[in-house]
Amino acid sequence: MKQFQKLVSGVILFSFCVAAIASPNIVGKWKGKFEVDWSKAAGKMPPDQLAKLKKQIASMKLSFEFKANKTFTASGTPRGPQSGSWSETGNQVDLMTPQSKQKQSFSLSKDGKTMTFSKMGATFTLTKI
Repeated sequence: MKQFQKLVSGVILFSFCVAAIASPNIVGKWKGKFEVDWSKAAGKMPPDQLAKLKKQIASMKLSFEFKANKTFTASGTPRGPQSGSWSETGNQVDLMTPQSKQKQSFSLSKDGKTMTFSKMGATFTLTKI
């Protein structure tokens, strides 16, 4: 019985080690892009403002860098350069900036190559480069 318990304990410990090694690492550089369903996102926006917004989003060149010390920097955002902290729980990555009181939660893909955030007809996708 004790040998069986040791075996089970060993298998569980090994599983945790493999899971820790195999989990995606978000540290590094990422590029971002918006995909917008304008029928949902535009609402009652005047046509001239909508045209300006579409042009602005199409011209964005977003980039993020996630650092091992749980901080990140972003450039190319409508608000200019941003920086803040990040945390990861399972496949959820939360970003927080000092300017914002709310976290932005991204879903991390199983292969660790993309993160997505969707709201109000817009999807923001980060791709690891």
